Amino acid sequence: DVQHGIHYSRHHMVSKRGKAPRPKFHCIMPIARITDHEEYKRLSRRAQQVFPFFDTRAEDAAHFFFGTKESQVDFFPGTVTLNEYLDLYYPEDDPLDDVGSSFSDTIPEGSRNSTLSHFAGRVLKRFGDSEEAFCAFMEPSGTRLPV
Repeated sequence: DVQHGIHYSRHHMVSKRGKAPRPKFHCIMPIARITDHEEYKRLSRRAQQVFPFFDTRAEDAAHFFFGTKESQVDFFPGTVTLNEYLDLYYPEDDPLDDVGSSFSDTIPEGSRNSTLSHFAGRVLKRFGDSEEAFCAFMEPSGTRLPV
């Protein structure tokens, strides 16, 4: 429910450095006004924990984007800012912030798929596509994952 815009990169679906074409885009989301650079960096890192596919190099407050000759932008309406979303579904002390932590007793209604997908992304990022990742994901709720 976060309002956001997608601006497709000039390298969107283009083969680059011998790699197969793949989606490349910038996601722009409104946030509450932040005037402190360190506070912005913390928000960016929190978002990257929840969305492990976000670029970890894009956490600075003044990030430069190259333009595109023929801009392609998609807009998705929403009712909350990124800050509000993170506070609502992934509070600072959220047990999913670290793969080594356990699930909470409940997953918010309507967010099972999203919550488990984000958790799976963090497990895969940490352990890769391995038996260890599979076991970590299949751990029963309430138990601690291996560190």
